[in-house]
Amino acid sequence: MAGLFERDGQLRDYYSKQLAGGKWDHMMDQVHLGYTTWESPRADIMPPIYAVRQPMGVEFGVAAEGQRARLDG
Repeated sequence: MAGLFERDGQLRDYYSKQLAGGKWDHMMDQVHLGYTTWESPRADIMPPIYAVRQPMGVEFGVAAEGQRARLDG
């Protein structure tokens, strides 16, 4: 995930400095990662990453609203 955060910065630099000879410089500078309130953070912040562990013997499924439950197996 941290690699994608770094890639975001690389893309911002590309749009600012290289694309169309720098024509779009600063177009992608607005902070867009790390919002926790309505107020803009001062810089892009890597959001926390959490690992969710599935307990042994538990299976997850997906159900669409309005569909009747169906158990296979």
